[in-house]
Amino acid sequence: MVTAAVFLDTVVYGTVVPIIPLYLEEIRAPAWGLGAVFAAYSVGLLAGGVPFGILSDRWGRRPVLILGLAGLLLTTLAFAFSPTVWLLILSRFLQGLAAAAIWSSGLALVADIAPADRRGRYLSIAMVGTNLGTITGPVFGGTVAAWFGRPAPFLALSAASLVLLAALAVFRGSAAPWKDDPPSTRQLLTVPHIRWGAATVTAGAFGYGILEPLLPGDLHNRFGLDMSGVGLTFGVMSAVYTAVQPVLGWLSDIKGHRAMIVAGLLSSAALGPAIPLAPGIASAGAALTLFGIATGVMMTPCMPMMAAAAERRFGSGGYGAAFGIVNTAYSVGLAAAPLIATPLADWIGFPAVMILYGLALCALALGLARGLAHRGAVR
Repeated sequence: MVTAAVFLDTVVYGTVVPIIPLYLEEIRAPAWGLGAVFAAYSVGLLAGGVPFGILSDRWGRRPVLILGLAGLLLTTLAFAFSPTVWLLILSRFLQGLAAAAIWSSGLALVADIAPADRRGRYLSIAMVGTNLGTITGPVFGGTVAAWFGRPAPFLALSAASLVLLAALAVFRGSAAPWKDDPPSTRQLLTVPHIRWGAATVTAGAFGYGILEPLLPGDLHNRFGLDMSGVGLTFGVMSAVYTAVQPVLGWLSDIKGHRAMIVAGLLSSAALGPAIPLAPGIASAGAALTLFGIATGVMMTPCMPMMAAAAERRFGSGGYGAAFGIVNTAYSVGLAAAPLIATPLADWIGFPAVMILYGLALCALALGLARGLAHRGAVR
């Protein structure tokens, strides 16, 4: 159910991509409207990540997950019928809040039921829904809207949300609320494994945030790729990463979280600059795909590592807030990267930006290896 919920959220997220820009032109929205609509989701996810995580620790996972799915249902209907840019911005912001509730409570629920030695595998299976949704959303939205009209994909996704909401409403298998007072975010951030895990998630999201605005133009300018070619290149990377995600979760359980994160950080640092420096489209695509896998190597172990640290220090009552921190860290990295990397690339160039990013990842790897060197109880 959690996998289905995060899949549905990311499908809705991606469905908007090919539809909203044309719709904003149709209603003659101001030029700033497009950026505002897309930024509103990140703002909502950032605002709701930790609060909904704490609520799931206090109320239980299922009520917050139901709240998130109900919010997703309503905001998806709003996308179908919003007549103004302001309602679209509000709908996108509320979808971000709904996503925060789904992700924080859903991943905490997975951590509740997962055996400690297989938590990485359980969480990585849930995250497969995210990757599949990212691939499916734009294709589904653009195709269905072209065949049946702009509201059609949102109505179909609203119906799917209603079915999943009804299924969850009668499901009784989720964990009960934590009996003691759950830890605060400040208390969780005193745990080194949680701090370093959050920093790694931010760094991984920052890398994606660099590539999304800069790589399409780079591929077009160097190799003449059109929009479909750029989309195919990103699609191949996403498909390969989706295929290896459960393997990465399994490896994080048997190899140890810290060692795998350090290996992923160093691999990403080496592969990132290879993307803009590749001499041909095939080598650039290969570098991008390997970079996506390396980013998964460094990010996949973060959630089980943070969950294990929260359980060791506070018991399972801290899972919700811990995954709220994950959501916040991811949102910060994804939102900050375009604001920093785009003007920096205009000044020093895309390759130099990726080199600087690689150096930052190396510094993070060194800090993480030293910071957790004598804290092996949570691997």
